[in-house]
Amino acid sequence: VITAFGAVNSTIYHGTTSLGTITGLCTGITDTFVGTVATLTFASSDSTAWYYDTGVGTVTKITDVDFPGNAGKTLAGTFAHMDGFAVVMTTDGGIYASDLNSVTGWTANSMDTASAYPDKGVGVVRYKNLIIAFGTESMQFYQNAGLTPFPFKRVDSMTQKLGSVSADAIAQISD
Repeated sequence: VITAFGAVNSTIYHGTTSLGTITGLCTGITDTFVGTVATLTFASSDSTAWYYDTGVGTVTKITDVDFPGNAGKTLAGTFAHMDGFAVVMTTDGGIYASDLNSVTGWTANSMDTASAYPDKGVGVVRYKNLIIAFGTESMQFYQNAGLTPFPFKRVDSMTQKLGSVSADAIAQISD
């Protein structure tokens, strides 16, 4: 069991063993594979992001200047992972994808804006073979279309005028 506790900064635990500390409060823990290496990602309340690579064995900050939190954007929610990409949203509705098979590499223009409705970005989640971008009043669906530099394409016909009040209200329970 992976947990995060802390009043100002969060310490990440595996059971009772500390894996390290991040700045800010941990707002989400997600898991993925980078190649064949099991990797955890952590979003933080200070718009930084961190990862734990089982090969390295320590919690490390994502320092790429093109990561949206490092580029002055405010993160909304936590990560969603699909097809080798880490996806994250910002409060202005930006959807950003990492470089393929990486949580540490980000390209500045690998992004799109969920803009079907003029609402605030809340967070992303993976649903089957889609990424859902939640706003406060809408949700837009994206599929991996293999595009470059942003690999995902909006599925406009699936856009819904139904949103989420906060990232804490988005939960993935089975399918």
